Amino acid sequence: MTIPGFDDWQIIHTPGHTDGDIAAFHIPAKRVYIADLIVKVKGKFIAPYPLFYPRCYRRSLQAIESLQPESVILAHEGEINFSDIDFQHLIDSAPSKPVTHWRSIKYKAKKVFNSIS
Repeated sequence: MTIPGFDDWQIIHTPGHTDGDIAAFHIPAKRVYIADLIVKVKGKFIAPYPLFYPRCYRRSLQAIESLQPESVILAHEGEINFSDIDFQHLIDSAPSKPVTHWRSIKYKAKKVFNSIS
């Protein structure tokens, strides 16, 4: 979908982190702003936290990868060369279950209670 009056931009629905995430692809420059679809932590590109929709997340990564952009712009890291991001690794290592605050608390509580009993 293009933006009315901005035909050189394409909007792509990229759910995963949330259900309403989008990416903005500047077609002539082959640059794509992906917000928090990928984050960089300790020098490595990883999935964001929380990640509510893991299957959608993998499809979103595949959609961005299929664009073959020159560069990817991350919300908290700036512009990165597309070739510097291993999309296949991100797709392969993406969680298979949602990774959310509630699930994290539930897991930690279960671990504590199991260690007491």
